[in-house]
Amino acid sequence: MALYGEKCYISIKAPEEYPGKKYNGLYCYEHQYIWWLNTGEILKENENIHHKNGNKKDNHFSNLEKVTKREHNQRHFKTGITYVEMKCPLCGDNFIRSKNQTHLVIKNRMATLCSRSCSAKWSNLSQQERILKIEDNEIIREYKER
Repeated sequence: MALYGEKCYISIKAPEEYPGKKYNGLYCYEHQYIWWLNTGEILKENENIHHKNGNKKDNHFSNLEKVTKREHNQRHFKTGITYVEMKCPLCGDNFIRSKNQTHLVIKNRMATLCSRSCSAKWSNLSQQERILKIEDNEIIREYKER
């Protein structure tokens, strides 16, 4: 089981019979697998699985519902959200994230990274290397979208 980056969805080793999207050819999101296991449905391009209670780690079937991407975005990305533009401490790229998905709000997170790729590389660093790089996780600007 792995937790990926900003989304914090649980990733599992995909069973061979799982026909859905696989990452690195081996892994799938647990909530998508649970949905398929209970309904036999694979998500279409314009569909998402929504966690009813807001907890992305609670993958009980009763907590999942299929919604369109538009509906999912309307539920999660309401106007007035504060965004931050940040610099990735690993690769140095600038990226934008809603503030509530960063280490500025999620206290058990030491840094906010730009991608899954950087998250994977980050997990291979020693604690001392991470601490040295955290200083590079700077906020470039903060703004509200209306």
